[in-house]
Amino acid sequence: MGDYALERFLLGVILFVLFLIAIFLRKRGKIVISLLFIAILIGYWVFYGIREQVLQNRYEESIEIVDTYLQDKYPNETWTIDTIVEEGRKIRPTKVKVIFDNEQSVDYIYKVYEKNRVILYEYGYPENMDTTNFKHDETHNN
Repeated sequence: MGDYALERFLLGVILFVLFLIAIFLRKRGKIVISLLFIAILIGYWVFYGIREQVLQNRYEESIEIVDTYLQDKYPNETWTIDTIVEEGRKIRPTKVKVIFDNEQSVDYIYKVYEKNRVILYEYGYPENMDTTNFKHDETHNN
């Protein structure tokens, strides 16, 4: 189940409650509730349609900021920025996954803060890997 499941569940609960209220109202009340029902659905579609594009734009901006940061910090190295987002998952617009070509078994997650400040947020590695000598671990190598 993706990150949007809770939001969709809450929307369903709200719409169901409106439906239950409409059952006990007279004709005029049912019309008002129906209009409110439709307005909530349209608002949901518009908000989440626009939100996805805004998050995508912020994510692309974060990728550029992290890439510039890495070019300054590691000028003689190459890396790949992983931009794949799993189906049904929210884009995390300030977190960028980087895999260095000379250390491909470690995934480095960089986070962009306001004013384009970049930090190494976390990293992932295989269970059996020695974690003491990461080449790009900025938490210990500053």
